Amino acid sequence: MLNVFTFVGLPYIALFVLIVGSIVRFRSNRFSYTALSSQFLESKRLMWGSTPWHIGLGVVFVGHLVPFLFPSVWHALASHPIFLMTVETLGFLAGLLCVAGLVVLLARRLL
Repeated sequence: MLNVFTFVGLPYIALFVLIVGSIVRFRSNRFSYTALSSQFLESKRLMWGSTPWHIGLGVVFVGHLVPFLFPSVWHALASHPIFLMTVETLGFLAGLLCVAGLVVLLARRLL
């Protein structure tokens, strides 16, 4: 029962919160909903956090999207140990890149 809620219910709840929260934020404070508020690449410290975060997140997202869109092709490719080891290594490195960027961004925000 807990597995069903975790893997079926929570993704739908998260998607619902994303959509409703975006609509509420857009309607309540329209001008805070822009790319200008992120101050992307504002300073060197922000660049060292934001760039790895976005690159790592993009790689992780694509790494999850491709098997979702092409499951039979992915299953055929993932049956080869060298390919699987390469994909797992790239995913691990992308995750580390995300964490490193997140640590820099959190340190910037808190300090």
